[in-house]
Amino acid sequence: MKISFTEHPNKLGETYLQHLLFALTFCSKIIIAFAACLIHAFFPFILKNTGGNIINKLSETINNRRV
Repeated sequence: MKISFTEHPNKLGETYLQHLLFALTFCSKIIIAFAACLIHAFFPFILKNTGGNIINKLSETINNRRV
């Protein structure tokens, strides 16, 4: 099986490094959304929309990146 580190990034018009940085940034935002949702689960009176708003923005970002 041939593994290409550049095939997918190239399809998105990115270099490997650009794709790596985007993916790491995206991942950090998912972690922040997770933390907001976890805090909200225990304290429902705070961070009411934070996790959902982050997830919605991430969804828009991914949908706009499609080839």
